[in-house]
Amino acid sequence: MLQCVIFYSIRAKYGKICRKPYTCVIYCTFEQKRGPMSSDWSEIGDRMRRIRNQAGQTQHEFAETLGTSPRSYKAYEKGSREVPTSIVLRLCEISAVSPSWILLGQTDRPLSSTIEAVRDSLDAGIELLRTSADDRSSETWTNYLTLLVKLTLDHDHSISVEDAKEILKIGDNK
Repeated sequence: MLQCVIFYSIRAKYGKICRKPYTCVIYCTFEQKRGPMSSDWSEIGDRMRRIRNQAGQTQHEFAETLGTSPRSYKAYEKGSREVPTSIVLRLCEISAVSPSWILLGQTDRPLSSTIEAVRDSLDAGIELLRTSADDRSSETWTNYLTLLVKLTLDHDHSISVEDAKEILKIGDNK
């Protein structure tokens, strides 16, 4: 919390000019509001510690890996200092975790609705594979099923058997 006192003089009172200046005093109090990430610094530090332990490094070694001073890194782990964005990004690079996990503890697991949509799309592709008697290679079918999954994830809904057939026809025309 920051408190301050402001003094200033004025030569007007009630809209009239006065010969003698009046001194006004303003008392101010400011409070720093912490955002959702800064209030969880110790939790962020715990997740950083887990990453470091998985890497099998000391705090000093890990600080060098991240490109920061050992003193700063120790403060990040303790939760007594806010972690800069550059350090979060570097952690993501070296540990293959998402920023949302480091900062908020959220995992990037797909939603059950997304998993269900992928399952339905794969069912449609496999149904087409069962009913088809062509001589496509297993690699071609793997690429086809991978494309179905990608399209499902990109458009956030499942692909029907009819759509799967249309996609296969487009692939044949190329």
